[in-house]
Amino acid sequence: MPNVREGTLTGGLTYISFGEGPPLVVFPGLFSSNANPTGFLLRFEMGWLSPLARAFRVYRINRKVGLAPDTTMADLASHYATAIEDRFEGAIPILGFSTGGSIAQQFAADHPDLVRRLILAGTACRLGPMVRDAMRRRAQFAASG
Repeated sequence: MPNVREGTLTGGLTYISFGEGPPLVVFPGLFSSNANPTGFLLRFEMGWLSPLARAFRVYRINRKVGLAPDTTMADLASHYATAIEDRFEGAIPILGFSTGGSIAQQFAADHPDLVRRLILAGTACRLGPMVRDAMRRRAQFAASG
């Protein structure tokens, strides 16, 4: 994909952007690292986001690296709000998928003035017991190295 940019926004949120047109901000799902994706993961994400890049400049903005273990969804929404206010003017469309969709819901509730449209994909407003348990196991696995 031509014209791909990569960088870091206010507060340490990493991003990649590509496409042409008005901005569309994407809150991605959970990966083992909050760094920008590379290799297969980058090709995978750009593959499903590239149709959107025909009409928008897509900004895939990740959570900052090195989050504290007690970070809440409200904290994450606040991080995004600070970065988005500094980078964009006015309300913009937000697309959240998976865990990013959960953060996007909190973001829209806490910062409605920054949301032009909210698009959610493969996400939920809360996790059931089985998924909470799986997420805890994943966090333990990641913490063990």
